Amino acid sequence: MRYHMLKVLGDSSSLMYCGVGVLAYHFEVRWWGIYPLSQVIQLILCWCLHIIPDLIGSIMVHLPAGSPMLNLPGDSSCQNCGFSSSEDWEPFGDHHLGISQTQSLVTPLPAWPADPPLHPLQTWITPLSAQGIPRGWTTHRKACEMKADKRRRDQDIVDAIHNEKGPSIMRLDKHQPAVCIPAPIEMQNHQHNAEFEYNLDVDFDPAIDPPVLNEPKPVDAFPTFKRDDIKVKYHPNSGIEAKVCAFDAFERHPATSVPPPDGHPPWHPFKSRLEFDIAELTLEVGLNNEQSDRLIKLCHRCALGKEKVTFKNHKDIHSMWEAASHRITKFTKEVITVPFDGDGKSRDYEIHYRVLWELAADMLRNPRLFPHFVFDAHRFSKFDGNTFVSFVDEPFTARDIWDVQSQLPPGAKPLAFILYADKTKLSSFGTAKGYPVYARLANLPTKIRNGQGTGGGYVVGWLPIVNDEKLHSGKPSWVNFKNTVWHKSFSRILSSLASKSKTGQWFTCLDGIERWFFLCILILSADFEEQCVMALTRGLMSLWPCPVCLVSRDDLWDTSRSYRQRTSKESQALKPLKREELLKEQALRLIENALWAVKFTCVHRALLHDRCHFNHAGLWSRHLWVELQKLLAILGRDKVSQVDENFEKFPYWQNLKHPNRIVGVTFTDSSVHEDISKMIIYATHNIFTEHDSPLGYLLLRCTRLYIEMDIYAALEVHTANTITEGRHTVQAFTALIQQYITQTADDNEKNWNFPKLHMITHIFNDIEAKGASRNYNTKLNEQMHGPLKDWYLNRTNFKNVAEHILCIDHWLLVADDISRRISDFDEHSQVKLDDIDDELLGHNDDTVITGSPDANSFDPSLHVRIGSRQPAQTFDFIENAHQADAGFTNFRIKLNDFLSNFLPICNIPLPGGKRIHFQSDNTVTECRFLRVNYKSLVDWRQYTDYLRCNPQFFGAPRFDCVFIQTQQSIIIGRLVFVFECAVGNDLFPIALIHPFDAPTGLRLRKDKQLNIFRVRAKPRVRTEFFSVRSIIRGALLVQDDNSLDYLVVDTIDTDMFLRVRDMHLQAGHPQVDHLQSSIALHSALRLWKKSSRGSSNTLISESDPQTLTSSDHLITRYSCKMTQQQQLLDGPSSHRPSKFDPSAPRQNAKIVIELLSYSVVWWMLLAFVRLGLEVSRRMANISYVLWVTAYNTSFILGYIFLDMVFFPARTSKI
Repeated sequence: MRYHMLKVLGDSSSLMYCGVGVLAYHFEVRWWGIYPLSQVIQLILCWCLHIIPDLIGSIMVHLPAGSPMLNLPGDSSCQNCGFSSSEDWEPFGDHHLGISQTQSLVTPLPAWPADPPLHPLQTWITPLSAQGIPRGWTTHRKACEMKADKRRRDQDIVDAIHNEKGPSIMRLDKHQPAVCIPAPIEMQNHQHNAEFEYNLDVDFDPAIDPPVLNEPKPVDAFPTFKRDDIKVKYHPNSGIEAKVCAFDAFERHPATSVPPPDGHPPWHPFKSRLEFDIAELTLEVGLNNEQSDRLIKLCHRCALGKEKVTFKNHKDIHSMWEAASHRITKFTKEVITVPFDGDGKSRDYEIHYRVLWELAADMLRNPRLFPHFVFDAHRFSKFDGNTFVSFVDEPFTARDIWDVQSQLPPGAKPLAFILYADKTKLSSFGTAKGYPVYARLANLPTKIRNGQGTGGGYVVGWLPIVNDEKLHSGKPSWVNFKNTVWHKSFSRILSSLASKSKTGQWFTCLDGIERWFFLCILILSADFEEQCVMALTRGLMSLWPCPVCLVSRDDLWDTSRSYRQRTSKESQALKPLKREELLKEQALRLIENALWAVKFTCVHRALLHDRCHFNHAGLWSRHLWVELQKLLAILGRDKVSQVDENFEKFPYWQNLKHPNRIVGVTFTDSSVHEDISKMIIYATHNIFTEHDSPLGYLLLRCTRLYIEMDIYAALEVHTANTITEGRHTVQAFTALIQQYITQTADDNEKNWNFPKLHMITHIFNDIEAKGASRNYNTKLNEQMHGPLKDWYLNRTNFKNVAEHILCIDHWLLVADDISRRISDFDEHSQVKLDDIDDELLGHNDDTVITGSPDANSFDPSLHVRIGSRQPAQTFDFIENAHQADAGFTNFRIKLNDFLSNFLPICNIPLPGGKRIHFQSDNTVTECRFLRVNYKSLVDWRQYTDYLRCNPQFFGAPRFDCVFIQTQQSIIIGRLVFVFECAVGNDLFPIALIHPFDAPTGLRLRKDKQLNIFRVRAKPRVRTEFFSVRSIIRGALLVQDDNSLDYLVVDTIDTDMFLRVRDMHLQAGHPQVDHLQSSIALHSALRLWKKSSRGSSNTLISESDPQTLTSSDHLITRYSCKMTQQQQLLDGPSSHRPSKFDPSAPRQNAKIVIELLSYSVVWWMLLAFVRLGLEVSRRMANISYVLWVTAYNTSFILGYIFLDMVFFPARTSKI
């Protein structure tokens, strides 16, 4: 016990002395007696804590027999290992303190008496007590309890994985003999804190004989895992056991077989397939009556074969669509009446909606969709070689749906909806508006749920829009009236959910299993305005504007803090009070919320951070981008023109919009703003420099952190590590943006106290609760507004707009359903014909048909496909055509060397066993297009890059860059020439690449703070040949100021971001501490202050009057502010600091001499005690005390010495 107490003493004394020394040195405390005082305090602590245990033990010896303080627990045996304190207990003496076993005063204990309550001082009893308490007994019992609990948890895992082996498995929750089981290779690097840790050091049970050496070892009892194995843990209510499967064999959904056709033809109720095709065409292109009639007449004139067109006019097509409408739940129209308290009159509004339960039942009956449904919450984890790392992507892998299923009866299944509602203008020039409501099922995977057509987003409602009345507009009663209309209309859409969320609904699925579904709303996707309406909060100007948490209106800018979350239960509890003042204090409205009727749904937890509105169309487009343009205008017109030129030169990339001019241009599409933010760092890094524009440079750093934060939020799959990194990015962004807000507080008219900035604090909490942000991003739903606007302009008479639009939407869904059934019918018929042909030809089931590779086999040709082949060219022609290009120097000779070395490495024999030797008249085929399939590092799915190596692609040369896998590492290069080369009877696709792996030297400060990865091109003559199979994926690079350096654009997608992040780690680039690096900004602003007058004159000569007035004002303002800061740092010149003043000059020499003297004294005493002094038992640990003291003193001395060497002229700190 004394040993552990001295260990605590060492740690506490180290903390005390080192802390006092460092603080005294840094804060310039002039009381030099603090160092000897700390030495005295340290020795007193050492001495007191050394003798206190023995003093308490001596007191306990003199207590009378039977004292309550000496009573010990009555159970004398360990309940886990069965060991008894009274049987063969070998007491732990003081041998660990250097004392022999014979010196111990401890004797074995008899059986312990009954269980009185323990006295607090019993925890301080030492082995010197009169009862002879065995040392380590409590520790032994606690260790056994921990081992038993761990064995039980490990056994649960073993049983879940090896349940088919039955009784042959070793039971970990029983006492087993300690056996030596060799660890598999996959587990040899297993860390101590891993999720699956199998402790094989099990205590012997006295009732079990020791194992025989030749006894078979139960190796199968402990599962072994391979890297990337996937573990799936289902909700306990599902009744499904956990499982682990290999990554390559992992499938979320079984392969869907072609469903057999039912009794009716798939095009029913159309009389023939031809008629359905005609009707579908007229619906898709939106033919009017006259155009439809003309098309039908043409079909009659051209009709051949058995099918005959029976349509006579457009009316027949219309009637047939009406007959087919029953396939999918139709819309219902109702009229609601809402009274207005302002004038005592009631107003009627139309509401169109689909019954949500019937729509869900339609999807459950769909044979194409049903195999993809997920009915139970589950948790995924992936084995990284040491432990299983959990990850989330779909809503059913996140926390909230797990909590919902935990509240359901056993065996019940949640059926979760994702709802979106938003007003939209149907015409760009008119006043017509629509208010559609979209629904998706969270039980379907993202690929289907976020797609189009069957299983994707459905229009399930059309809410009324309350037009403002001049007499009442703007009044609180009118605002409450509009909210009442919204919720009363929305309650009609939710009517089926409200009832079935309480009692559930039994449904017989296509697999013949009858399931008990409980309906709920998991996600409400909306922008801030609609979120306030859904939550019935009072909006931006209320006391608590956030619909998710209780943040004050004045603290929206402070994203470094977290606040208490709102809940529907608390909101409902305030409603019966019917007190407007009380609700106003909570920023709530005195209205019945329609969402409260749906059980297992908390409206405040269902409202989430939306990247589309809060980031791209909010924080970026209306704040960061506006501020960047303002600071860019201050720099002058030349810099503005340079930014536009940089954007115009930006390389083209798939799915990346390419605006040529951005400064001063207004964009309304949030996707355009998203792409601008991805490119802005690489277009302005050489304009907003730390010297020319310190504020612009600070804002550019904020922008970089905003982009990283947005990319982390956009990841398709999140692990615990990515969520932690994302939160750190939010914290860094918060620190820098607050610094920018402070610097521009006086002159900036921009209000940074807005809700969309505050909402970034909820990003990663939402991801943990609902899965990846793509599950609730409004961008997908915003895109569904486009067809509605087209139908309004081209297919309506601008009357009864809602009915016409919803009718067209419904018919298109029916047409899509029929088309899919026809496709299934054709596929099923083809499979049936293939089976008949196999029987006629006598093929057996075991026959393997060449050319049809197994689904699990890997075909390397699927990784990279080349195309756009040109006519064959000779080597002589190629070298002559590219004489001016140094990259083609010795083209044929270098290719001979490459193939002669490459083919043997790939176990491909050289023709005739000789080196490759092409002649000048041999030919190759140039290819100018590459399609590269790659596995994403984010969600491990396959994606495709389309790359070009074309000297004339739409009138301009385009040579894309690629990631290349070499034997040593991954490098980046630019495609120069891609071709197919024949060697013997085989064709080999080869790429001539200009590698960008030259050393870049010391990393620039700008690259560190903007997190830029820089590569440098080798001389053009050093191009190399690579097999196209070595290409990993495409890369986007931007040249840096016409030099050999290129900047890797890591913001184009999430996979690129993670790949470049890994390259940063491989290059040894440290993570930037944005909180500490911001100190340098003050120095830059001081330098800017000194040259402010000259800079302002330069700006005056280059700018227009309006611009230079603003520029001069900003420079003067920041010069004055930095002068004030400098005065605070320097202090008044007439002030003479006392010895206690922190601004007093530092006397480094005196500090060093004093600490050096103490260090010498302590080390000499330590040497004297360890080498020649014999001490008593009570002073056995004096050497440890002296060592701690000497080490701490030397530590402070070394710290001060390094500080003096590397920072000799540092100023005093406040």
